[in-house]
Amino acid sequence: MDYGLPHHSNRYHHYQRRLARALLSLMVCGSLVAVEAADPLLPKPDPLLPKPTAPKVPPTTTPVTPPVVAAAPAPVKKVVLLPVPDEATQTTALTALHDIFKDDYNKRRASDRLALAQTLLERGKHPSQPPAERFVALREVIDLAGKVGEVDLALN
Repeated sequence: MDYGLPHHSNRYHHYQRRLARALLSLMVCGSLVAVEAADPLLPKPDPLLPKPTAPKVPPTTTPVTPPVVAAAPAPVKKVVLLPVPDEATQTTALTALHDIFKDDYNKRRASDRLALAQTLLERGKHPSQPPAERFVALREVIDLAGKVGEVDLALN
């Protein structure tokens, strides 16, 4: 735009900045209200035109939701921790496991050791076994799986 001023004058740049602010205000606010009223270069608003108003929005109502009925809490399983068997009982249970799984303990391949660990894990989880045998079976699972490198099985 040419304001009749040389392009290198300070007033020319001043008017450019004001025009840019006015256009930005028009884009953001939708009106020229935020622009300085004393700017002689901007056109005067027409007093006969109605002033823009915000669109009327009907009041919003929140939908009625039925009250939430809490479900009955799940029954809590009571965990019974048994005492650690003494050394003599553990030795007796370990000897019994070695007698039962003698052939599996004599195998040296990693896959065979892993299969033995799986078998002992199932035996250790079974509640019908005596507590000392279950304890020793689970301890053997940890040892065998650790030697094979199966950490997930050892942590089961």
